[in-house]
Amino acid sequence: MNIVIVEDNAAAAAQLKEMTERTLSENGLTAEIARYENGVMFLHEYDSRSDIVFLDCDMPMMDGISVAKRLREKDKNVIIIFVTNLMQYAVDGYEVDALDYILKPLTYEVFVRKFARALRKVGNRRERFLSVKSGRSVVKVGVEDVCYIEIRGHNATYHTVGGEIESRGTLTQLEDKLSEFDIVRCASCYMVNLMYVKKVESDAVILTDGVSLALTRTKKKDFMNKLAAYLNR
Repeated sequence: MNIVIVEDNAAAAAQLKEMTERTLSENGLTAEIARYENGVMFLHEYDSRSDIVFLDCDMPMMDGISVAKRLREKDKNVIIIFVTNLMQYAVDGYEVDALDYILKPLTYEVFVRKFARALRKVGNRRERFLSVKSGRSVVKVGVEDVCYIEIRGHNATYHTVGGEIESRGTLTQLEDKLSEFDIVRCASCYMVNLMYVKKVESDAVILTDGVSLALTRTKKKDFMNKLAAYLNR
C-alpha cells in the first residue's frame, strides 16, 4: 500500500505519520509512507500509484482543494482524506469526491475511525486495478473501466470508459496478466471485458456501446463457455 501525506507543517505531518503507522501496525498492515511539504511538488511527482492521500487544506503555493482538483485529473480513484482546521473545506471536499475529512487538532480516536474506512475501501478494490505502462508513466486503471483491448504486434490499446491508453505487450503477456479477471480473448487481436458484452452474433461480439468485435471460430467455444460462467455467477 502507498500512502501520501501532503502537509506543510512538520509537526502535523509527523503526528499524521505516527497515527498512520500505529493504525497499520494494530491491523497487521504495512505501507510505504511519503510526505510532501506542498501540493505543487506532490502533483509534479505524482505517478498514480498512491492508494490514500492525506491532504492538508491550508498550504502555501496551492491550497488543498486546488491540489485535489488537479489530482483528480491525474487519478480518479485515489482516496483523498482532507485534514483541515475549517469545516468549510470539508464541505468543498465533496466537489472532488473526497472520502472524508479530519478536523485539527487531531485525536487518535477520530483518526483511526476515518482511516479504517479508507483501509476497508482499499481492501475492497485493491485487486480490481491494472497498472498499465504507457510511455514513461504508469497508469492505474480500474478493471471495470476497461471495455476491450486491441493488440497489434507488440502494441496494445486499452479502450476504457475514459479514453484510449497506448501500451506495449504481446497477447500472451496480457492473457497471463488478465487471467484472474473477466477479460478474455474473442479473436487473435481482441480481448473483451465480459461485463460490457451486450450480445453475441455468429462471428461478432457486440458491446454495450455498439462496438462490434470479431469473434473467430477458433476462440468461440472457449469465449462462450467463459461468458456463460460469468453470467451464471
